[in-house]
Amino acid sequence: MKFIEREFRLISQAIACCKLGMMYKNQSLYEKALGYFEMFFKLSCTLGNQSLIDAARLNLAYVKRLHMNEPQISNDV
Repeated sequence: MKFIEREFRLISQAIACCKLGMMYKNQSLYEKALGYFEMFFKLSCTLGNQSLIDAARLNLAYVKRLHMNEPQISNDV
């Protein structure tokens, strides 16, 4: 029973991290999104769930690409 509870807790945490990552991505807050997608990836690896791992990898790659292409704002006046 403890194993099932642990699995359920980890899956819930992974899904929450994914949803938060998506929320921040949609707000163009890419650094925050990356943090949550990295947690999503780590939890997915801990679970050994290939579907979650694949989803985490895709989200990480997509947000990293968006973040790289984001225009940099200069504070120079």
